[in-house]
Amino acid sequence: MANVAEPAETAIDRSEWTITSTCRRCRAAWNLAPSVIGTAADGKAFFRRQPETEEELMESWRALVACPTGSIKAPHGLPIPNDVFPQVLAESLWRLGYNDNSSAGAHPFFIRAKSGLNFMVDGPRFVPKLVKFIEEEGGLHHVLLTHRDDVGSAAKYAEHFGARLWIHENDRAAAPEATDILTGYEISEPVPGCTVIPIPGHTIGSVAFLIDEKLFPGDSLGWELAQSQLWTNPIFCWDDWPMQARALRRLQAFRFDYVCSGHNYSIGFPADRMKAELDKALDFFDTLTWSPPTHLPTGEAIPAARIQERDRRVAKVRADFFATLARESA
Repeated sequence: MANVAEPAETAIDRSEWTITSTCRRCRAAWNLAPSVIGTAADGKAFFRRQPETEEELMESWRALVACPTGSIKAPHGLPIPNDVFPQVLAESLWRLGYNDNSSAGAHPFFIRAKSGLNFMVDGPRFVPKLVKFIEEEGGLHHVLLTHRDDVGSAAKYAEHFGARLWIHENDRAAAPEATDILTGYEISEPVPGCTVIPIPGHTIGSVAFLIDEKLFPGDSLGWELAQSQLWTNPIFCWDDWPMQARALRRLQAFRFDYVCSGHNYSIGFPADRMKAELDKALDFFDTLTWSPPTHLPTGEAIPAARIQERDRRVAKVRADFFATLARESA
């Protein structure tokens, strides 16, 4: 089910649920099966205990199907249920699963909007089951990319359904097939019922999409289960943390009751509680420190020339973004 080849492992116990050493620490597994999967000291997922209830079994199957590296193994001979994904999160809102390895295992979503339009947010693997599901829901009109890291197979879905593919100009190199390029940093509604909120920082092209009071912030915001709070980790901010923290304050102007996160847990609350959770998180973010990354997630050092180019681009984006904020407050 994964879209990478898994190297052979010795002594895999197929009499129980297990996770192999190929886990890439993408967080998908413990976000989908928090009752049975935890995080080891090295950051990789592992089964804290075997699933027992029907709910725990379904959580485990979701983690297995979503795993982008095929690292999760079910007991030999255990039949997979037919309804693992898409997973209903709320009315007309689904988590698609089949997380793509090229997007570091980020969660993709599908929403059938009140406007009559269907949206995919970020790209899963291209699989027949999701194609059939989307066909049954009336097709696909728009594919929205929150930033450069979570593209996955978005272009294949857009091509198959004749959908428009959106990404911000600062991250457009990650989606050369994009048909629609978001420009600048003003909040806009380029498609009826879909508000675009630029939130540069995690990447300089990061945006959040708001559709029917459901927020899709990509990797810029999510729910952290361990601390029970809205959270984003500066360690995984690739371009500019102070700008990201300020950009996220734009969300305070909007009402939403669900946060659909790329790499953290997705969660729904009544809008008033969600606002309180957001306010608390934003105040905490302002206390955090950050240094621009010098190494890739793989541990490989970023070449000096690439760092200089990144810093040059970030400086320009900072100037333009804060100029936009100043115009908005004038």
